[in-house]
Amino acid sequence: MQLRASTGTCIALGLLRGRCDVLPTTAYLLLGEGCRRACAFCAQSSRSCSAAGMLSRVSWPAVELPDLLERLSQACRGSEQTGGHLREDRGTESYRLKRVCIQATDRADTLDNLLTLVPVLKEASGVPVSTSFRPRSLGDIGRLFDAGVDRLGIAIDAADPEVYARVKGESFESAKEFLFSAASQYKGRISTHIIVGLGETEESAVRLISECLSAGLTVGLFAFTPVKGTALESSMPPEIGKYRRVQVALHLLKHGLVTVEDFHFTDGRIHSIDVDPTTALETLADGSAFLTSGCDGCNRPYYNERPAAVPYNYPRPLGNDEVLQAVEATGLWAADAVNAASKKVRGA
Repeated sequence: MQLRASTGTCIALGLLRGRCDVLPTTAYLLLGEGCRRACAFCAQSSRSCSAAGMLSRVSWPAVELPDLLERLSQACRGSEQTGGHLREDRGTESYRLKRVCIQATDRADTLDNLLTLVPVLKEASGVPVSTSFRPRSLGDIGRLFDAGVDRLGIAIDAADPEVYARVKGESFESAKEFLFSAASQYKGRISTHIIVGLGETEESAVRLISECLSAGLTVGLFAFTPVKGTALESSMPPEIGKYRRVQVALHLLKHGLVTVEDFHFTDGRIHSIDVDPTTALETLADGSAFLTSGCDGCNRPYYNERPAAVPYNYPRPLGNDEVLQAVEATGLWAADAVNAASKKVRGA
C-alpha cells in the first residue's frame, strides 16, 4: 500500500530534519495515491494533475511502514529517542502526538488497506486512530470501527447543492442522507468537514452546520485553498471576514448560545446575530472559536495557509491581539465592545 505522511508529521517524528514553529499534535497520514472521486479542489482527484504527494497545500513524503511504526511508538508515548534534535522546536520535552489521522483516497483497495493498517497503527501508537474516508455502506463503517477506528470523518465539503454538484459532481442530498444516517447509527463517532469559499453563501454554511450539529456530528471547518493542478487552481480563497463569521457561527451554535433562527442574513452574508453581545464576546475572548476545529487533538498546522499569513485556523493558542483582530474581522461587533469584553475576561 502507498503510505505518506505530512511534512510536519515527518519532522515531528524525526523522519525529516527541519524546523516548525508549530508542530502537529496529530500524526497525519495519507493512504493511497490518486482517487476515483472528481472533487475540483483536491490534488488527489481524478481530475487533478497535481504532484502525487500533495493534499491541500501540504506536501506528503512517502514513508516506510516499519519506520513509521517505530517513530509513532516513541512520539506518541513520549520517548526521548524520537526526533531528539527537534526538542528545541517543540519547546518542551513533554511533547506528545495525541492522535493518528489517516486521510484515505477512494480506491478499490482502500477499505481493505484501512482494515489492515488501523490495528497496526493503534497498537504501535497507543493513541486514538481516526480516518477521513467515505465508505460505500453503513456496514463498512461498522467494519472500520471494529478494526479500531476511533472516529470516522465523512467530508460533505460543499454546503450548497448547486456548489456541491459543480465541485464534486455528485448529489448533495444523497451525500447528506448517507452522512446523517451514519451519524444516527454510530452516535458521537462521525465527523464531517465543510470547506468555506467554494461559492456557497454564509447562510447555506450556517444552516448546514446547524443541521450537522443537531444530527450529532462533529464539524470541522476548512478554508478553500487553490492548489496548482486542480480544476479550481485559479479560484480565490475566502475573504477572512467571511471565514471568521462562519467560525463564530459554528462556535456559538456548538455551545448552544444561539439557534439558526438567531442569525440574520443580507444577500447570504451574516448581518447580525440575536445574542447578548457581552455573552457572545466573552465566549469568544479565549480565541478557541478560531482554532482548528474537528476531532480532539487535531491542529492541522498551515493546511490552508502559509506560515507568514494570518491563519484561517490557528494551530496554537491565540494571543490577545490576535483574538481582537479575529473578532473585529467579523464586522459583527464594534471594536470598543470587543476590547471591553477581552479586558473583562482577562481581569484587566
